[in-house]
Amino acid sequence: MTYPYSRGGGGMSARKSEEIEQLPGRRSAELIELREKYVTHALGIVCPSFIERAEGEFLTDVDGNRYIDMASGIGVNALGNRHPAVLDAVRGQLDRYLHLCFGVVYFEEYVRLAERLARLTPGDFDKRSYLNNSGSEAVENAFKVARYYTKRPKIVSFSNAFYGRTMYALALTGKDAPYKQGFEPFPAEVIHTAYPYCYRCPCGKERESCSLECFDEIYRLVNDVSNRSRIASVIFEPMQGEGGYVVPPEEYVKELSKLCTDKSVVLIDDEIQTGFGRTGKMYCAEHFGWSRT
Repeated sequence: MTYPYSRGGGGMSARKSEEIEQLPGRRSAELIELREKYVTHALGIVCPSFIERAEGEFLTDVDGNRYIDMASGIGVNALGNRHPAVLDAVRGQLDRYLHLCFGVVYFEEYVRLAERLARLTPGDFDKRSYLNNSGSEAVENAFKVARYYTKRPKIVSFSNAFYGRTMYALALTGKDAPYKQGFEPFPAEVIHTAYPYCYRCPCGKERESCSLECFDEIYRLVNDVSNRSRIASVIFEPMQGEGGYVVPPEEYVKELSKLCTDKSVVLIDDEIQTGFGRTGKMYCAEHFGWSRT
């Protein structure tokens, strides 16, 4: 493996490439033995090394090897590792209190964050936030809200979509492997349809000459007599993540929004992987002109 950055705890400057003879290193290999003994094997791994410290875009493992962090904590570290502003905020919070539950007692930071999110979310309407621990919880709660609001049972999801690993989020996920195998049966109220993927068109068309045949499928689905007045929501990733980083055609997204509005179906915009500036706007859906995300 070519290793273009310096080892050890020195500066960030690049130096002549070095060769890592073996991964994991000796100390990481020792810790892996403990991991094998005490940690469930249900947790997979991408890089078989134990990280000791991080700075900016770099990670350093317990053997002194340094890596460029291309995962960002699966999107969590949007500002990089140990950003000074983040560290100052964390230290200041720890000096005041460590943890409170908003369902037990109020605290100002929760309200201020909700206020900030309302300002950042486009659209001239009242906005309220409920903060969750994970994407799966956000998806589950979004569907609960849609069901409660519409009094309807069904939800439409898309092929190759990924919504999480809790049971309903897993049911909505459109990939059997590696997520869903062995966990059947799933709720029958979940309906899957093809995601608009122009490079590998589910209808066998070419983008330059198609008539948006992929939209016809979800249009028929929503208007089918067995589903009419029974679909609570459609959950949609404005750009698929786990499904291959697929960008849908703009016309499809606009037609989907119009269809859901016309049929009083709640359109859930899943921005777990694409939100908070990762596509150049606060929400990816803004690229398609959506104002209620």
